[in-house]
Amino acid sequence: MSNSTEDDGVVKSDIHFSAIGGNSLFKKNDFKNVLISFVSGLMGAMIFVVLQNHIYAKTYGVVQLNNLLTQHIKEYSEKNMDKEKIAEVTAKYAAALEQSIKDLESKNIVLLVDAAVITKLPDYTDYLKAEIDRKLGAQ
Repeated sequence: MSNSTEDDGVVKSDIHFSAIGGNSLFKKNDFKNVLISFVSGLMGAMIFVVLQNHIYAKTYGVVQLNNLLTQHIKEYSEKNMDKEKIAEVTAKYAAALEQSIKDLESKNIVLLVDAAVITKLPDYTDYLKAEIDRKLGAQ
């Protein structure tokens, strides 16, 4: 950039941009600022994606609900219990099952009944059975 003055004392600025040399469109500081802006934008996008996946990502799994309930019915049908005791045990089992499913839900795991799923998904049946047994044993 060069400055020239005219006879009336007004300073006029002559700006010359050259693609080959001389005054360049970008100076070293400009390139540094562009690079910092690019890296900052890239880091911001990566942070957004990680947080988005952490907050909203869901893991899908299946549960063989028929097997769980059939095992429970077989286990308690062999015991000699009256109707009140059966109702009490069934209510405790249902509460433990519901709480175990809610625990998985709080970990962003969505359970589907295995008969409704065609693709291969992780099976949480054994995990739920162990959790239910643990909860019933603690009562």
